[in-house]
Amino acid sequence: MAQGGCHICAYRKRAEGDFLCARCREDHDERARKCRVAIDAAAIDEFAARPETAHRTSDLGRGVSPVER
Repeated sequence: MAQGGCHICAYRKRAEGDFLCARCREDHDERARKCRVAIDAAAIDEFAARPETAHRTSDLGRGVSPVER
């Protein structure tokens, strides 16, 4: 590691200014991408699980001023 080894596998040479070798960097990026996809899918599922509600007009939509109340 002191001679520039990767912080994960500790035996492959890492790129200058990086803590990981090219192979571990690719694995790390792939895991991060899969995590983002899972988070996005969970957000979509949560949105889809909400019951549909009809649009309700507000007082402003009916021409009632908040000052007139």
